[in-house]
Amino acid sequence: MALFKSKEERKQVKEERQQQWFDNFINNTNLQALKEEDKEYAFKVNENLEQLQRFTTRASEGEVAQLEMMSTLIDQNWLIIKLLSEINQKLDK
Repeated sequence: MALFKSKEERKQVKEERQQQWFDNFINNTNLQALKEEDKEYAFKVNENLEQLQRFTTRASEGEVAQLEMMSTLIDQNWLIIKLLSEINQKLDK
């Protein structure tokens, strides 16, 4: 048993972890019905938002409250995106 993983093994583990995060995001936001390219775009947007929210450790109470409100609006936007996708699919039928 090797103590260190090969470059290919590390790459595979990273890809599996990324796919797991992607699947969790899609399931948690209930965006399964989106087209694959829209899912990927939504995931990238979410990653950028999460990076911005990491700065809360240095934020004041007011800034943290604003970030929490922004997070709520983001969740609301995911719901709107899901519903618009469903409407679009029904109109395509």
